[in-house]
Formats: sequence, structure tokens, C-alpha cells
Amino acid sequence: MLNIFQDKLKECRNILKNNPNDIKARASINFIYNIIFDNNLVWFDDYLEEESNVLYLQKYLYLFKLVEEVSKRNKLAKYNVSNYKYLSKKDLLELVCDFYKNGTNKEFYELFLRMLKNNEIILYKNKKDSFDAFSIFWQYSNEFNAVIHCSNYGNNNDFNYVPIIVHEIGHGIDALINYHISFQQENYIYAEIISTFFELICNEYFYHSEFKKDSISFSCEYFNDINSKAKILNNYNIFEQYMENPINYFPYIVAFSISLELLMVYKQDKDKSLYLVKKIIEIPKFLTPEEYYKRILNLGIIPNNTLDKYENILKRQLKT
Repeated sequence: MLNIFQDKLKECRNILKNNPNDIKARASINFIYNIIFDNNLVWFDDYLEEESNVLYLQKYLYLFKLVEEVSKRNKLAKYNVSNYKYLSKKDLLELVCDFYKNGTNKEFYELFLRMLKNNEIILYKNKKDSFDAFSIFWQYSNEFNAVIHCSNYGNNNDFNYVPIIVHEIGHGIDALINYHISFQQENYIYAEIISTFFELICNEYFYHSEFKKDSISFSCEYFNDINSKAKILNNYNIFEQYMENPINYFPYIVAFSISLELLMVYKQDKDKSLYLVKKIIEIPKFLTPEEYYKRILNLGIIPNNTLDKYENILKRQLKT
């Protein structure tokens, strides 16, 4: 991770030698220094003080009903896949390519190919690394980097990395079409919507393939993970200590609640769902959080409107 930052710092400094007023290069340098050294940024909020956590939750109180609704659910049974499929890095990227080519549309597929061609998608096969995945968009060069560390690679169900890679690439598609720094600041609460949508429809896509059982397993694990996060956040107490700051959960629950509606549209009308996703991407990211949310609602997307239906679908799949 630090190597990427160091390389970008060199590039930006070279740009500034020739043009000291280059705004994008300066912004990128500030971004790097803030991420590495500043412990009080919204996008690095696992280091915020507890008092700030309360203020953060109060700021987005109008979204908290999404958390409450998801937290009411019960965990699903674990779906065991007897025959794990072990996939190489080449296999993983081929499956991701298959999804973006046939499961999305021409525009999204071509953006994926652009990232692939420019070596912007980085997979690390390292059994000793704990799992990690992150994305960075470099505004000065209009370049995206997705980095995925595969933990225990080869000793688990490798299919699980397919929707995870798809998720990170979703961040790239979002940024390449319409980037603004607000998605690392006060509008970070919405930063996971597009990537989560691609993750969910990727799993839907592979449900109709030889990876059907893997897809069911991943869907149930994902549902249970979001449910657990919602329960913790819904019962948040500043005097209790958690291994991870529960505020980190908020954007993922919001993303799930919104992208789930888009998934249910996708199951009936692929083109309509992708059209709605493009409209969300095009919403100005510098709007206030409240106005941004209103723009999503104005598209006819009602978060958690189909949560019951989706939960019942998963329960039926568990019986297969």
C-alpha cells in the first residue's frame, strides 16, 4: 500500500516542478498525507474520538431507519458448499471479465477493460496476509487502483473473491464517470452504494451458472454480516468497546439498503437497473448529504422496500 502512495507522490512532485499550480496534483499530495498522517478524517473514522462518533451518528440520523430495519432481521442458516472451487488469479479475473461483459452493459464493461489494460487491478496471492481490499482514485491522472489481498488463498472457497473484486472495480467505475472529493468527506456515507450494487448483481449473475451453490453461500454470509453490523450500530453505546468502530458499518448498511432495491429491479429488468445506477453515479457528489439522498429517492428507489422479499428468496435458496 505504501509503495503505491510513494510512487504517486513522486509523480505529483514531478508535475509540480513544471507547473507548481497544478490543482489536481496538489490535491492528490494532500490526500496522501492526510490518509497516512491525519487521524481525524471522516474516511479514517476508526480513529475518531467517541464524542465525535455520537456527532457523526446524529448528523445522519435521517438514515438511521435503514439501520433499524436491517437490524430487525434474524441471521440466516449457514449454507455449506461441499466442493470448494480453487481458482487461480487468472481464473478470478476471467470470471470478473465474464460478469462485466455479460452481466452489465457496454459502458461499464469498457471501463473495466480500461482498468485491466492499465494494470489498475492488483491481486496479491499471499497466504500470510490478512484479507484486505481498498481502492484509490488519483484525480490528477484520472487513474484508479484496486488492491485486493487474498487471505488464506487456496485454502478457502476462492469464488468469494469474485464479487469482492467486482466490488472494488465498482468504485473505479463510479470515480471514472463522476469523481468528487466529497465522497471521502461528508458524503462518504454514500460511497459504497455503486460498488455494493455491482457486488450484489455479480452474485445474482453467477447464481445462474456452475457457481450456483457458491453464490448462495456468499449471499447468506453477506446478509448475515450486514445484519450483524446493523445490530451493533443500532445498539451503539459509546461506553462499550468494539474491535472495530461501528461507525465504519454505517456506509455499508446504507449501501445495502439502497443497492438491494436496484438488485431486485435487475432480476426483472437488467437495462432499467443499470440505467438507474448510471443516474445515481451522475448525481453531483458535492450536494449536501440530505439533498444527495433526496435525489436517490426521486429516482423512485425506496430503501428496504423489498427486504422481506429478498430475505424470503434467500431462505428458499437455502433449501436447494
